[in-house]
Amino acid sequence: MTEIVAPEPTPEQAALFTRVRRMMLIAGLTTAVAVAAVLIAIGYRLFRTEGSVTVAASDVTASLP
Repeated sequence: MTEIVAPEPTPEQAALFTRVRRMMLIAGLTTAVAVAAVLIAIGYRLFRTEGSVTVAASDVTASLP
């Protein structure tokens, strides 16, 4: 079989590829930080409210018609 060889990118194309890779890296890191922050917030809320009992839920059910 014959292999298709891609031509070497021009300097302008190489610079564009570098910029796109950098932007993709920034977007990926931002997403990872956001997901980590959400998971930390959820974990904190679960850890802090583990032993408490909510009374408000019984009040809401009692007030239904």
